[in-house]
Amino acid sequence: MAIKPRTSDELVQRWNPHEKDQFFWLDDAFGTVRHERLLTHAWARDLPHVMSAVKNGARVVLTSRNYIYNEARPLLKPYAYPLLNEQQVTVDVADLARAERQQILYNHLAAGDQSAGVLSQMKPHLEAAADAEPFRPEAARRLGLRAFTTGLSLTRGSITSFMARPRQLLIDVYDQLDVDAHAALALVYATGQDKGLPSPLALDQVQRDIIERAGAAPGTTSRAMATLTGTFLTEATALDGQAYWSFHHPTLWEGFAAWLTTQSHLLPIVLTGMTDEALLSRTDCLPDGSEQRQGTLLRIPSPLYQATAQRIFPLLRHRRDPHAVFWDEYEREQSILSYLSRNSSDGFLRACLVEDPELHALLVDFEVPVKDDLRPRVLARLHRAGLLPEDIRQEAISHMTDLAVTAPDASWIEDDDWQKEARHVLLTDEEPRACSNTYAVSSFGASNGA
Repeated sequence: MAIKPRTSDELVQRWNPHEKDQFFWLDDAFGTVRHERLLTHAWARDLPHVMSAVKNGARVVLTSRNYIYNEARPLLKPYAYPLLNEQQVTVDVADLARAERQQILYNHLAAGDQSAGVLSQMKPHLEAAADAEPFRPEAARRLGLRAFTTGLSLTRGSITSFMARPRQLLIDVYDQLDVDAHAALALVYATGQDKGLPSPLALDQVQRDIIERAGAAPGTTSRAMATLTGTFLTEATALDGQAYWSFHHPTLWEGFAAWLTTQSHLLPIVLTGMTDEALLSRTDCLPDGSEQRQGTLLRIPSPLYQATAQRIFPLLRHRRDPHAVFWDEYEREQSILSYLSRNSSDGFLRACLVEDPELHALLVDFEVPVKDDLRPRVLARLHRAGLLPEDIRQEAISHMTDLAVTAPDASWIEDDDWQKEARHVLLTDEEPRACSNTYAVSSFGASNGA
């Protein structure tokens, strides 16, 4: 029987060196819908112990969406653990044979709760449903459940659309749920814990506000949790004996986020209720109409930019507290800088500068290797938005030049991403040449000195 820990630390704790045939299975090891650096750093820290377990007979399976694993992989140092490459398997459901798709669809319908009459009406259209592009096993599971098919017209067109385009259909399904279900799902969505929302509910004031804004009550919301479990939610018990609710599948999470953006009465309080980690990993403040990065669940509208900036910047100021726990605060700072450089519109950056006029002073103090420091990329993003004062830009360039002399770093000439995202944006046509010459002279002098 598979042991299903939720984190690398839990796997290490549950490994028994006296049991040679333990089998561990971890879904979404590096993030459910988006790469979560804290999870990956934990895996990098615990990999020596995990590999010891493998060498002693344990079997370990980690699953991840490919775009998340591609971001996580460099942080795992795969060169140090060849098994990460040797034992990697990619399963692409789009490549499943027609017979395999049909079998998956049949199994989910057989395991579902549809009446015999509904299944009989679906039957003539099931081959077309299995041929839908793209084919998603999770959509097949939902087709077998009444909770997801209320109001679905049992025609070939409607059923194939259900299979191929689930997001809009999910929005419609969420619209049909009652306020108690909305409150329950909003609580699960707002939690930032990797494990999910603790069960039974122990509500704080913000969570009570979410329930009230949804138009529900704590008692009815708790009952809705039980009703939704098995369809929209899943409940699992962690190593410490605590049970947690989470979305049954990442696409249900994504669909709820898409629905939430249409709920102007509920969205602000859900954002308020989100943990810091959830806010930074599950939202963006990019312009309407721009393409969303994979894994970004919720686009914050511009009227909420200032409130979001007011939420984020106390976290960044706390990093300047000498008594802060270094690693936790460093990871939080990296998350904020990544958000500013990749997930922020010009309008949100303006709101950030209103909230923290001293932001520039924090950003110019970057370190080597510069390709690994996100602060120059944030400076470049501000420069592109026309929000970087010239004296700050010159200070950043001067700091670059000093680093090229005092701490030679191949990032100046080798790292293409750093060049495109930061250096070439910040420097004028002549300045890159001068900086490169400084680096070359510095490197030449160092080699001659050797």
